[in-house]
Amino acid sequence: MGIDKRLYWSLDKDYSDKLHTYAYLDGFLSNQECDMMLNYAIKHTESFKNSTIIGLKNGANPHGDDEVRRSNVLFLDNRDHEIRWLFNKLSDCVTKINNRFFNFDLYGIETIQFTNYDCNDKGFYCKHTDTLKHLLERKLSCTVQLSDENSYEGGDVILHTGVDDNYLPKRRGTIVFFPSYIVHEVTPVTYGIRNSLVSWIQGPPFR
Repeated sequence: MGIDKRLYWSLDKDYSDKLHTYAYLDGFLSNQECDMMLNYAIKHTESFKNSTIIGLKNGANPHGDDEVRRSNVLFLDNRDHEIRWLFNKLSDCVTKINNRFFNFDLYGIETIQFTNYDCNDKGFYCKHTDTLKHLLERKLSCTVQLSDENSYEGGDVILHTGVDDNYLPKRRGTIVFFPSYIVHEVTPVTYGIRNSLVSWIQGPPFR
């Protein structure tokens, strides 16, 4: 796969917040590529519909019950030649973003998840971290915006750092990276549908 010239051009600009809590890249996916991923999800509708996640926790959430999240997901297979380009493109971007902003010791991408938050389900995800500690640890999380930000309401991704809340960019095609140990949430979608890609990059445990 050839090098994406738009990616290099964009990375010449400083697309991060001043504290490097997160880093983002506009135009990581083009409108056409976003549509390709939405169409891919539609083709796998049965797997998608049967993967609704309704997690439980001890505590309150925006719905006043014990749910921690409500969303539909589809885990992407990097062996599928139809979407292999996406894994390659993400891997290239991870290397450049990590070298520039985070300098984490990383091994590779765990998986990519297509996620759907629907207002009809009042889709949301309460405050949580992405960290999983096994032989490898999730160290860097990323999300790619597939929906037009004007096509839905709510569905904000917020990072909670203990100082200020960071509302992540919502422009279509934008990719955002942040450390997996940061507490974050997806607020309830009140109108329309928010579609996104989510991924986690693993590495040896922090010391």
